[in-house]
Amino acid sequence: AAEPVAEPPGSWQDLAIGPGRLFFVGDPKQSIYRFRRADIGLFLAARDSFGTAGPVGLRTNFRTVAPIIDWVNALFARAMPDELPGAQPKYEPLDASRAADSGADHRPIVFGGEHPDPKVRAGELREAEAADVAAIVADVIAEPDRWPVFDDRQQQWRPARPSDIAILIPTRTSLPFLRAALDGGTIPYRLATGTLVYDTQEVRDLLAVLRAVDDPNDTLSVVAALRSPLYGCSDVDLFTYHRARPGWDLRAGVPDGLAEDHPVVRAMAHLRALWLDRWWVGPAEMLQRVVRARRAFLLGYGDPRPAEVWRRLRFLLDQARAFEESNGGDLRAFLEWASLQSADGARVHEPLLPETDDAAAQILTVHGSKGLEFPIVILAGLTTRPAPRRHGVSVLWGTDGRPEVKLRADITTAQHQPRADLEEEMDAHEKLRLLYVAATRARDHLAVSGHHRAGRPDDDTFASRCASFRDQHPALNRPFDVVAVAAAAGDERPPALAPSHDPIASRTRWIAERAALLAPFERQATLSATAIARSADASIADTDDDTVAVEPPTIGGRPVVRRRGRAGSAVGRAVHATLEFVDFDATDGLGDLVRRQCDLEAIPELVGTVEALVRSALASDAVALARRHRAHRELYVAAPVGTTMIEGYVDLLIVTPDGLMIVDYKTDGATSPAEIDAKVAAYELQGAAYAVALEMSTGLAVIDCRFVFCTTTRPVERSVTDLAAAKQRVHDTVAGPPPGRPDRPGPAEGQGVLF
Repeated sequence: AAEPVAEPPGSWQDLAIGPGRLFFVGDPKQSIYRFRRADIGLFLAARDSFGTAGPVGLRTNFRTVAPIIDWVNALFARAMPDELPGAQPKYEPLDASRAADSGADHRPIVFGGEHPDPKVRAGELREAEAADVAAIVADVIAEPDRWPVFDDRQQQWRPARPSDIAILIPTRTSLPFLRAALDGGTIPYRLATGTLVYDTQEVRDLLAVLRAVDDPNDTLSVVAALRSPLYGCSDVDLFTYHRARPGWDLRAGVPDGLAEDHPVVRAMAHLRALWLDRWWVGPAEMLQRVVRARRAFLLGYGDPRPAEVWRRLRFLLDQARAFEESNGGDLRAFLEWASLQSADGARVHEPLLPETDDAAAQILTVHGSKGLEFPIVILAGLTTRPAPRRHGVSVLWGTDGRPEVKLRADITTAQHQPRADLEEEMDAHEKLRLLYVAATRARDHLAVSGHHRAGRPDDDTFASRCASFRDQHPALNRPFDVVAVAAAAGDERPPALAPSHDPIASRTRWIAERAALLAPFERQATLSATAIARSADASIADTDDDTVAVEPPTIGGRPVVRRRGRAGSAVGRAVHATLEFVDFDATDGLGDLVRRQCDLEAIPELVGTVEALVRSALASDAVALARRHRAHRELYVAAPVGTTMIEGYVDLLIVTPDGLMIVDYKTDGATSPAEIDAKVAAYELQGAAYAVALEMSTGLAVIDCRFVFCTTTRPVERSVTDLAAAKQRVHDTVAGPPPGRPDRPGPAEGQGVLF
């Protein structure tokens, strides 16, 4: 006969488990993830169903020193005295295995207390709390010997470091106040939890740009993007643009009366280009384009800790790539997802790894700190209520999977209010466990905020509970007067930023300070000899070697476009190139060389003019001297004068027994003595610059700087009359603050270049 088949159990509680077949491990006091469907009731029910032999208590704490464990035991034994079925376990005291340093006080600090004004605003309360947190961190940095921490590697106590400090907050509500206080005290810190990064200015600016690109009708995001450092449009620029054309439509053209280089016009053009590409570019690539085009990483230098800014930008880029790789959607879907991450109260965390050389305090959410430990822990942000009130539309899910909905106070499903009451109670229990998790992250020192309003019951906020516990158990708490410590260190709480009474004067002053700061960087690092001459005489054009007036050649009735080069005009370039390669002693092939150079310059009809100018130069006394001595043609020379490098090409350098002689060919077409004298006066600074560079590079003296004016009939030669005075003018012209970074010295004297 067939054996009867056993009926399957109705639920998992009815399963028959043999001895030693099932093993559970966990700490229900650390169940803080209800928003991820972690159900503490399920754990407690499993313990009761399968723990027939009774649970084995793991009470030894290997992380925290005994004074902190004593404080935690006393506080939570009072807060969690009995087990609440399916909601809260009974607190089981911990046993400390680590002893404190005999020379230090490791008892927890509860700073702050009851605010005298019962109607104090939440912002003022958080500001006072943040100021006390900054004072404690400053005391750790200033007096590290009073905060000894145990080094596991060296197996000994050592003074504290900034990187030993962790500031834990339950939500981001108090983060802006905390950051302002730390910044005001110039205290280095970093955000070590991913969700906190969404509250930083640089990330908000980038997301504002993406929102403006995604929806041009979102004028708030457009203006926020324009005012951000990414585009740098001032309020004056925005007012000028809006007055020329009301509205902020990316798709509109340049407003009447504004130039295309107006800051807002250029910014709107870039945003419009991104908007046109939004359908074909994913969120990660779009974000990368904005970061690259607007120099977001370079803007990090405007922060006291640029590495922290770079870390946040890299985190956002990684988040966008991960979103895109998971097929999360387009740009709008990414922005909606980022909005969820940045919403106040969001608790999904992504840890950010620190830089290896980052000596700074770190700020984390309590959820982000779970599983970690820190030598010094400061708990802040405890001014919020344990259980938040639910306003507006609310959807809650019952145990049977059916939703309970509230649209407004008088429109709800039948079981919504009972379910809401249960949810608030469960949230309050979980937040108490959250406080337990935060307190047990500390290894050596713990500081807890006790800032709360006056006239409230002890159980209104966790800060008030901690302050009340401190007053009732003074022996378990370390006396620490934050105000006295700050006063002894000579520190004052940073005052609130007062609005400027004269914004126009402030803007004018800021522009002047910015110009003064950038002035050393705007000076050219290298100056050509021609540029030095132009700085002294504006009559010298960029093309300093204009030849005699000729009709421009044409091709198909259109004038030939000349390329601009070192020698100026096409005729001047052909003359200089021919003189560079011609044989001074044998000129039989001069005609062929001239024709080739004229063909290269697209002026074949001017071969006769170019050849006449070349023969004029070859007939000069300077070239005759070059035939008798060693000479160099088209010689590049460069040398530092002070902090500026001067450079140029010497047409002809003659090495004589008495010294160096500089020869510079000119094809200006000057013929009369008055014209030539004027040209020499204009060009003598150029020749002197060559002389200065040559003397510094070679160590040889320059005895003459001669200009050979080439004409179609005969050469005219003139030397710089007072070469010593001209060289001094060169030094005076290029003198000034060093270009580039002020901490990078310019080239040393005598380190020139001669080829």
